[in-house]
Amino acid sequence: MWRGLSETWYLGLTEALDGISRQGWSPLEEKAASVRAARETLGVMRAYVASHPFEDAAEEIFFFKVTKPRCYALLIFQVAQFNLEYHKPVATREELRDYYLEELEAIRRFYRRYAFLYAYFRQEMTEMDHVYFIRGKSPHHLLLSDVPEPDPDFSTGADYIFSKFTALERQQEWLVREIRDLEPAGSAVKKARSLRWTGESINLVELGYGLFDSGQLNEGKAGIGEIFSWLEENFQVSIGIPARRFVEISRRKRLSRTKFLDQLRDAVNRKAEEGDAFVPGKGNRRFD
Repeated sequence: MWRGLSETWYLGLTEALDGISRQGWSPLEEKAASVRAARETLGVMRAYVASHPFEDAAEEIFFFKVTKPRCYALLIFQVAQFNLEYHKPVATREELRDYYLEELEAIRRFYRRYAFLYAYFRQEMTEMDHVYFIRGKSPHHLLLSDVPEPDPDFSTGADYIFSKFTALERQQEWLVREIRDLEPAGSAVKKARSLRWTGESINLVELGYGLFDSGQLNEGKAGIGEIFSWLEENFQVSIGIPARRFVEISRRKRLSRTKFLDQLRDAVNRKAEEGDAFVPGKGNRRFD
C-alpha cells in the first residue's frame, strides 16, 4: 500500500510542477506556485499518516526514508530556486557566474558538515534506519543545526536531512549547467583544445567513487559532490545524481561491479608487459 501511495504522491506532484512550468509565468511566480504545490502535497501526506497508522516499523521507515523525502526534496529545491532567483544580481555574465559558484560552494560545505550522514545516504546504508526514520527517536550524536523545528507527528531524526541531500544534488546539477552557459568569452576555444569524455558516463561514476573512497584528492577531504562537479566540468559531460548512478553499479553482478576500473587495470598491466617500445606507423600510442 505505502509503495503505491509513494508513487502516486510523487508523480502527482511532479506533474503539477511540470504544469506550472508551462504557464509562462515569471521565474518568481513559477517558483512561488511550485512551493505552494509541494506544500499542499506534503499536507495531504501528513493528513493521511495521521489517520492511517503504520502497521510496523518497516512501513514507517519506508515512509520517512523514501516516500516523504522524495516530495520534501522537491519543496526544498523549489524554495532554493526561489531564493536564488530573488537574490540574483543584475550583473555581467562573469559576476553572475561568480554568484552561482558561491552557491555551489555553499552546497559543498553542507556536504562536508554532514559528511557521515551524506555517506550513509549515498551508500544506501540501513544499519541506523530504526533510529533515523522512526518517530520519537532522538539520535544523540546528530547535531543538525540546519534542520527546522521538527513536527513530532510527521518528522524523524533524519528525514529532513535526507530530503535536503536529494534537493542539493539536484540544485548542484542545475548550478553546474548554468555556470557552463556563463563561461567567459573565448572559453569555447579553450574547451575545444581540452579533453572531452566520450566514454560511457557510468564509467566516470566508478572513477569518481574510487577517487573519493580512496582519499586521492585534497588529502582525502574532497567531498563526493566536489569530485563529480570537477569531473563534469572538466570532461564536459553530465553524470547525473551520483548516488542514483551508483545504484546501477551496485546492482551489477559482483564479479563485474568495477568493470571500467578493471579495464584500466588490465590496460596498465598490458602496457607494463609490452614495454615502452614505439614502432612508427603501427598505430602505437606513446606514453611519455
